[in-house]
Amino acid sequence: MVKKEPQSEQFDLPRLAPGDDQKIETGQSSIGASRPYEEMSDDSTQFCALIQTALILQQTASYEEASTCIEIARQRLQLKDLGTEARILLLNADAYIHWSQGGLVDALRMVDESIMLADQTDLSDLRIYTHLLRANVLRAQIRYPEAHFAYEDACRSAKEARSEEFRAWIDVNLGWLDLLEGRYGLGTCKIMQAVDAATPEQAVSFNIFLAAGHNVTGRHPEAERLLLAGLDHYQKSGDKLSVFAIKLHLAYACLRMNQPQDACAYLTPALQWAEQKNVDYFPHWWHPHLVGKVCAHILKSNISPSVAKRMLIKHLPGEAVSLLSRELPYVSSISRRLMENVLDALKTTRPADLGQISDPVIRTTLRELLRFGRLRADNFARLQRKLTTARKHNAFNPVAVAVFGLYVHGLSRKEIARRLGRSESTVRNYITFIYEQFGFRETPIRSRFDRRIELRKIAQQEGFIHADEGPTNASSHQL
Repeated sequence: MVKKEPQSEQFDLPRLAPGDDQKIETGQSSIGASRPYEEMSDDSTQFCALIQTALILQQTASYEEASTCIEIARQRLQLKDLGTEARILLLNADAYIHWSQGGLVDALRMVDESIMLADQTDLSDLRIYTHLLRANVLRAQIRYPEAHFAYEDACRSAKEARSEEFRAWIDVNLGWLDLLEGRYGLGTCKIMQAVDAATPEQAVSFNIFLAAGHNVTGRHPEAERLLLAGLDHYQKSGDKLSVFAIKLHLAYACLRMNQPQDACAYLTPALQWAEQKNVDYFPHWWHPHLVGKVCAHILKSNISPSVAKRMLIKHLPGEAVSLLSRELPYVSSISRRLMENVLDALKTTRPADLGQISDPVIRTTLRELLRFGRLRADNFARLQRKLTTARKHNAFNPVAVAVFGLYVHGLSRKEIARRLGRSESTVRNYITFIYEQFGFRETPIRSRFDRRIELRKIAQQEGFIHADEGPTNASSHQL
């Protein structure tokens, strides 16, 4: 989501929407772009010019220069206190630029700091935007339950401020979250409602969300039509990162319509640009499975494979293992070597076959837990055997494994029930079963929090989860 920042008496804040008509020439340096403002005596104007320039440079993936602008703005802020609003603006812009590069851990750290400041102010629009940015970063991290709660926080703030403009952005991003979680009808409906209520400028971005939804639901001709309209807009605006994202979606639509030559026509210039700019991620319209399928095709066709390799290894490890393992028997020797190089770089075993799980929510949850490294793929089969019920001794209980994966990473019973579509009492019973399977009948622990910490320690020792992660702060208060 990209949105216009609120305005105040002090700052004429820059816009943060992809494809906005504020742009610079591709080769223009960040310092050069902001030089006219350097001669002004108004410190706030100079500060905002630097932030504005950084965000415009982000649209062309000129990240080194964008970071230079951010650093100069930070130095200005250290020399003269421009107030809380300026500090929030700087954190949000820096977080947004990190998100654009796939630096999600740093982006979340920055936006959490921004929220602490924003919630202490009466700047309602800034609070809404900051909560919305946090929700989007959590969604990008595949922390979907936490993202839902973050969107609810943004909704509450928008309702209190009576901000219809922000509400449209929240609705379209909630619709995208539904699509990512497999609720295609609900997600498409939310996005279409947002499009109907959108301003002309909003509608451009919202229609790309809708097109991506059509792509994942098989409505490829409709997706292509909307994507082409959006492509023309973003090319004219100079937002090259969004152009790259749209061309990947167009390539996917063409592949699904059995038009490989058209797909190649979109991919070749897009990948050449990405190679030049060292791009392997984009923040908007990122759908792991769709992007993974396009990357697999790139390796099969040997079209600028270095970009696809980086995307798969850095951002789509779970998708890479699943997709490339299935493709290996059917590709040429050159493509096979490329795919094997990716699999070797990931240094992981092939994922479990989850196709036999009939419940799509449980199946999607387990795939997410494996893809994001919340459950260790190398010991997943052993975890399945450990969490079998007495009645299904020879077949693992997928709901129990999903509850385990969410519970050990800090989600409350209520959050797990909502995520999996079960009742809280059912989740409570599964948690009791999990404790029993891990031997807690003979291990008295005083508090619920201590029990969960002890469960994590045992799960780490047995190799079911990685030892360097802990329960999320967002959920720890609910233990």
